Amino acid sequence: MVYNFTDEQPLSGVNFYRLKQVYHTGQFAYSDIREAFNEADDIRIFLTVTESFVQVEATQDVNVRVVDITGKPVIKMMIQEGLNQVDLSQLIVGQYMIQVIQGNQVSTTAVIKQ
Repeated sequence: MVYNFTDEQPLSGVNFYRLKQVYHTGQFAYSDIREAFNEADDIRIFLTVTESFVQVEATQDVNVRVVDITGKPVIKMMIQEGLNQVDLSQLIVGQYMIQVIQGNQVSTTAVIKQ
């Protein structure tokens, strides 16, 4: 048998996939886990432990979203190609996720605000 699947929103880096085959009896079996590497288009994030800002370098204009640990967006902005600063100085101390959105790809990096 041949199976095809297209992940429309793969994460940057390694993605893991497996199949669940369900039989007519209701029993099921899982396939072996397969890895697929997805490299985002040259996005780099610097200073992931900071008191004030992080730097995001992109090769094209992209949307950036900073979300708190509950997934609530706290900053939304568009940055231009090149090296940009995302100001976190108004946020409370804690862990955040920087999401860089390019088309249908989202690259996520953890950041600690001190």
